[in-house]
Amino acid sequence: MRHANDDPELLALIHRYVTPGRRYLELGGPLRRRTEPERTKFTRDLGEAAGDITS
Repeated sequence: MRHANDDPELLALIHRYVTPGRRYLELGGPLRRRTEPERTKFTRDLGEAAGDITS
């Protein structure tokens, strides 16, 4: 298993897809408390980032 702290490539991926806006913290209760337009934008942005990820 590769660890991000030891692997510059993994660390770059984390900075690109996981930490922008600390969005991983929004996936639980905070997301449900957003308004519908905010949830829509958040999930659209998250989906676009997921689509950018390649194997």
